[in-house]
Amino acid sequence: MPPSYRSGYSLEGCRERLFRPFPPGTRTPRPHGDRPAAPRIDKEIPPVRMLLIIGSPRRHSSAGLLAAACADTAVSLGGEVRSLDLATADRRELSRLAVPERVAAADAVVLVSPVHHSGYSGLLKTALDELPETGFAGKAVGLMAHGSGSRTGNVVCDQLRTVARSLGGWVVPTQIAACPRDFATVRQGRGFPLTAGPPTTVPDAALTARLGLFAAELHRCARMLRLTVEAGAEAGSA
Repeated sequence: MPPSYRSGYSLEGCRERLFRPFPPGTRTPRPHGDRPAAPRIDKEIPPVRMLLIIGSPRRHSSAGLLAAACADTAVSLGGEVRSLDLATADRRELSRLAVPERVAAADAVVLVSPVHHSGYSGLLKTALDELPETGFAGKAVGLMAHGSGSRTGNVVCDQLRTVARSLGGWVVPTQIAACPRDFATVRQGRGFPLTAGPPTTVPDAALTARLGLFAAELHRCARMLRLTVEAGAEAGSA
């Protein structure tokens, strides 16, 4: 059975972000005076189901922290997110994680890897080998990597871009190459009188903005692919 998804966010709350105003200078019909016409919604749009595959062999890794930040951003856009942490299983037992079934149940897939000798992790490679030749067909795919330097993750993302496209995936333009300097450790006060709480690691403003762009591209791509599939199905049944 495909994995279930859940979200605490309503679809109504995310429509503002999905339908952006027309760019300046664009001629659009305005039946209500100077106010732009509202987008037409013929039916309810189901939320995007996103699967994050974390390829670090260590639990509580920096790649996992990056994936968690991405998940928070995706949920804020109304998505339903599940993560698959490959570190929870022995490499010889990856088949029990049902990677192909989890990917098939998702609308969008995000591959997250640490940088290992200028390449993506062997654990992620083993998991991707579980997929059929068209494992990402009809899926929006996002790429993220965490390395020691600000540029090292780009090499890994470029490698994964080739792999994802070979599996039939639609890879979004924006990719995330992060490093330790992109995160900050903060302490949140609690109680009265105010006492210091446990430290929390959060992405900085620049990474947060890039994650927002990344997640928005995944949502738009996944929804366009879904509409294409539905239109094809309707045409075939006509």
